Amino acid sequence: METDRRYIRGRIDYLEKRLSELEKRRKLQTERRKKTGVRTIALVGYTNAGKSTLLNYLCNENVYAENRLFATLDATARKLSIDGTDFLLVDTVGFLRDLPHHLIEAFKSTLESALNCDLALIVCDGTSDYAMQIDTTLRALRSMNFSSPYLVVVNKKDVLSESEKSDFPADYTLISAKTGEGIGELKEKISARFRSEYTDCVLFVPYSATQLYMAKKKYLTQQSVSYENDGTTIVCRIQNERVNEFSRWIKSVLTANTDTFTSDTLRSDTVSEMNVRKDLL
Repeated sequence: METDRRYIRGRIDYLEKRLSELEKRRKLQTERRKKTGVRTIALVGYTNAGKSTLLNYLCNENVYAENRLFATLDATARKLSIDGTDFLLVDTVGFLRDLPHHLIEAFKSTLESALNCDLALIVCDGTSDYAMQIDTTLRALRSMNFSSPYLVVVNKKDVLSESEKSDFPADYTLISAKTGEGIGELKEKISARFRSEYTDCVLFVPYSATQLYMAKKKYLTQQSVSYENDGTTIVCRIQNERVNEFSRWIKSVLTANTDTFTSDTLRSDTVSEMNVRKDLL
């Protein structure tokens, strides 16, 4: 009996150490993502709501998904591209009603990516008690100081009747992670949430500045590139906080947050060339 106790204690100590190491590693990963400007979207919600199935559909992946308690124990991250912008989509462990506090603490390292995400997608099963699922998820997240914006995603739209669909709040997004129904609307809502954080520009980079441009390229998403006699024309999407770093090359602005630009940081000839379509802000 004493031998068993020592073994169990040893396993607990080992797992606690591993969780601590994972938490440190994820903090470093989070800091690195913030430096590169990659926006993170976390899939959170009640267990068996279809989070892993949704990730598989959105990213054309084959992440393990099973109708089983805690089928996802470690955070799975995949690249998701919407309208030319790349995001990091993270799947997380599912929640349970009245989940013991010590279990929440145990999963905290796994949920680190969700707690630090730029947007959370709270996924619930539309065929079950969705209000309870959302409440359980938010209670658990807020107990760990979660404060990120979120969208509510109701899964299994394909098996809901028209009258059942009409019962959900208008701001909820109904989808089927199995058939793909409603995924287009979900992507549009995600894109709209981040649209104000980016500026669509046309850059002209002289060949003599190619090396400098390549060092900054990680802060934008190229949508098209054309090579001319004396330089390269690039249609791209730039993070607002990085726009001024590219000001010398901005030929025109397609969409912008006008607060991003000041006469001190942009050349006067660049400002005069801006073509801002305010209806898209």
